[in-house]
Amino acid sequence: MTIKGFITYCREVAEINRAFGSYLNELAGTLEGGSLPAGPLTLDELREMDGEPVWIVPMRGSGGFCTWMLVDAEYELCREAHGEMAVFENCGKTWQAYRRRPVGKGMES
Repeated sequence: MTIKGFITYCREVAEINRAFGSYLNELAGTLEGGSLPAGPLTLDELREMDGEPVWIVPMRGSGGFCTWMLVDAEYELCREAHGEMAVFENCGKTWQAYRRRPVGKGMES
């Protein structure tokens, strides 16, 4: 999915789900403005993003796959919709998290 497609998706879901709608509209506006930093998140930044989506990229040799996950600061992990998890203590060791999907070799899902 492209950023433009994701923005459209966010706007459509925001119309259906009022509780989540304001967040999705804010996210879509941020993406349209291109103001999300591209570099990997630090552990402190990750802890401040409770409930927000992050793009997870496994580091070489650690296995796994690139995917969107939601940050769960209370349990110090990121959760994927199908049960996969990325534990904070391994951030920067076996995986990295990004605010947006990075562009480049090895960053695809």
